[in-house]
This record gives sequence, structure tokens and C-alpha cells, in this order.
Amino acid sequence: MAQYANLVSSKVIASVLNGKYANGRPGPRACDIPDIVLAELKGLSIAGRWYLLMLSTLRMKLRGLGQVYSKAFHGACAVHIERNVRPFSGKGLLALVGKAARAFNVGDFNESFDKIGFRSRRCEEYLNRIPLPHWTHAFCEAKRYNIMNSNVAEALNSAIGKIVELPIVTMVESIKTKLMQWFCIRRAKAKRLATLPEPITPNVNKFMLRYHLESAGLAVTAVSDWCYEVKKTEGKTYFIDLQNKSCTCNAFQKLMIPCCHALAASRINGIYISSLLEKMHHVSVFADTYSELIYPVPNQCDEEVPVVVVENEFEPPTNPPGPERRRKRRIPSTGEQVGNKQKRTTPHKCSTCGQAGPNRATCKNIIE
Repeated sequence: MAQYANLVSSKVIASVLNGKYANGRPGPRACDIPDIVLAELKGLSIAGRWYLLMLSTLRMKLRGLGQVYSKAFHGACAVHIERNVRPFSGKGLLALVGKAARAFNVGDFNESFDKIGFRSRRCEEYLNRIPLPHWTHAFCEAKRYNIMNSNVAEALNSAIGKIVELPIVTMVESIKTKLMQWFCIRRAKAKRLATLPEPITPNVNKFMLRYHLESAGLAVTAVSDWCYEVKKTEGKTYFIDLQNKSCTCNAFQKLMIPCCHALAASRINGIYISSLLEKMHHVSVFADTYSELIYPVPNQCDEEVPVVVVENEFEPPTNPPGPERRRKRRIPSTGEQVGNKQKRTTPHKCSTCGQAGPNRATCKNIIE
């Protein structure tokens, strides 16, 4: 444990000093460093120091990400946040955190967040440390975030988990072959979807079916030719503008898919529902995404190799491998269940004496 404590202490010292004296501010004297760090970390355990280290590292990454990739967006996974709040006591806390994260309207978010603070003050303080645009739909500026949020790196790593263990040339060839197969499958799928009467991608079609069920029985009142008022059974009222494709619930604008209120209003108006969808949800855009071809690599004898490549000798990396076997699986996050292993619900029994606790090798009970 001491090595981890030393590692944490050294990294936290660097993070504290980097945060306090960045942007050209004059740094402290060497004799003042212990007092500065102790003042910042007073009363924190090793786990607390790790948390401070991760939080400061995340802030530095976000600052650099915004400078290099100005249009990139960083969001925290709502599922992981729900797992992180499990240690906090409070009835129905996980459901409220998920409801607050997935609320499109600021009023709906505040309603759920107030209940979280009433049931667990510690959970509220934990969530307040995370910037709201990074974990809530209501304050997030990104569009289609519950559709276009698949982690491509993790999905690809899962698909090529065994391929990466092959030699480099064979690995690159195998990855290229797999991508060729994926593109062909999706091109065939796009052709099949183009024959359907509704030119909507499958994932969006699932949303539309769910919203159609939710729109049944909603009271719709016309305000103008394109504007409507929709009332739900719990008493909430929403204003829909079909011409500008907007709704006060904000789901229409965020997902660019008509919400249940817009669908209820479109039935009164008689408007074609597919016209309310943005272009990126149509099958034509899905087909254009995979229209480019991935060609096979030609044989070496059929190509002229540049002289520079033939004459130069490329040496392998000089960095030595680590002392342990390379990890092939990632470390599971908090609350994540890996594999099909389930927790034993019944106590273990010894096969010799039949009692709970010992096993056959450590059994000391006398058998009569």
C-alpha cells in the first residue's frame, strides 16, 4: 500500500502545483511546497487524493481538448454516473439520477435534481462537481446525443480483440478485411431499406414507434395552422411549432426527431411525419456513408516499391517490454459485471463434512 500512497502523493503534488501556478504565474519556493500541499489536501485519505488527481487530470484534458478540437464535445456516461452513486444512501436514488440525466427540459431536470438533494446531500454534492453540460441532456449543446454516442474505439476493440494478437502485417490485413465485410453488409442493408415505404433508419424507427405509443390520448389544441398546444395527463402543457420543428420539451430540437407531442399535433395537421425528420435520419444519408469502397492491397510483385523503402532498414522500437504479461482486457469500471460469473448466493459447504465454511482441504471436523 505504501507504493500506491507514494505514487498518489507525488502525482497530487504535481497536479496541485500545476493548477495553482499555471498560465505564467510565479511559482513557490521549495520550502513552501509542503505547506501548500498540506493546506490543499488536509484531511483527505488516499482515495480522496486519487479522486483529486483524476478530477484535476480531467480538467486539464478538457482545457486542452477545447483548444485543439474546438468543435469536439466531452460527455460523461449516465450509466457510469449511476454506478458511482450507488454507495450513497437514498431510496430510488439511481432512478432519479438517470431521470435527471436524460431530461431534455430544464424544468424536468430541476424537478428530479431537487428530489436527489432531498434524499441524499452527498449525492447532490458529487453531481455538482460535474459540469452540467457533460452529463445532462437539458444543458448539453450537442445534438442527437442518445443516438450518436457509441464509443467507436471500444466497439472496434471488442470486434478485433483476437486480431490484435497477430503479427503486425497480418493484423493490418485482418482489420482491413473485417472493415470491407462491414461496409458490404451495410451497403446491402441500405439497399434493402430503400425499398421500404418509410425512408427512415432502423434506430430512428424504434424511437418513432415508442413516441407513437406515448402520443396516444394526448389532448391537442390548435393555436394556428402550424402551432399547437398539447396537454399530458399529469397536467403539463407543451407548445409545438411544426414549421420550425420545435417543442418546449426540447426533445424535438435535441434529437431532431419528432417527439410524442409533435406526433400528436401532426395527426391533427395531417402533415407527413417523415418530413419532420432531419435529413441525417434518412436512409439516403445512411447509404452515402458506406458508399465508398475499401479496395484490397495489391501483391508486392505487382507494385514498384520506392527506392527509399528498399534501401532503408527500419528497426523495431527500442523501449523494452514491461515486466509483466501484457493486459488483454480492460479494467472494469465501478459496478460493472464482466463475463457470465454470478455471485454465490448460498454459503459454500464442505464436501467432506457437509457444513458451511471449510472446504475439503482445510476441514478439521471429525467424521464419525
